[in-house]
Amino acid sequence: DDKKIFYYENIKEIDFEKSLNTEVIETDIKLKELHGYEVVIGEKVKFLTSVEDIVLTIGNIKVNGEKFIVVGKDENGYDMELPYTKESLVRFIQSIKDKKSGIKEIDIVKRDFLNRKFKQNIQSDLGGFEEATFEIIDFKPTDDENKFIAIIKMPDGSIQDSTAPVDKKALLKLKWE
Repeated sequence: DDKKIFYYENIKEIDFEKSLNTEVIETDIKLKELHGYEVVIGEKVKFLTSVEDIVLTIGNIKVNGEKFIVVGKDENGYDMELPYTKESLVRFIQSIKDKKSGIKEIDIVKRDFLNRKFKQNIQSDLGGFEEATFEIIDFKPTDDENKFIAIIKMPDGSIQDSTAPVDKKALLKLKWE
């Protein structure tokens, strides 16, 4: 009763094509922009939250508008979805790739931060503060493999070591030019 039959006469060849699902195509395009997102599928990752640490086994990445959703199961088998921006997910994917390839933290820091200029307020000759632009030109390791001494090119061209060891989190908080 609810079926329709189409009759074709005098046509030797008929092709039926599946209609394009633009939503699926857009999702595929956005996932491809993540350059190797598949590396995180199956990874067990610990997420630190204000309540408790969650260990999640990643099963998939979905796209919802401009957000990316990491989908996985926690240790109790519950499904979880964690939203990411594209930029943060790209950094996350890169960190998994780095871990798998055995790159040391100092090499990652050098790759991500060398020759980057940043602005910082410094004491001016008149006693106030003025904004100056510096450049990180190298890093030296310390006893703590997560902390480094930054070698900085000062605005006057002189080179000096950072007064205290810095870590990647501190570098990310700098005001980059």
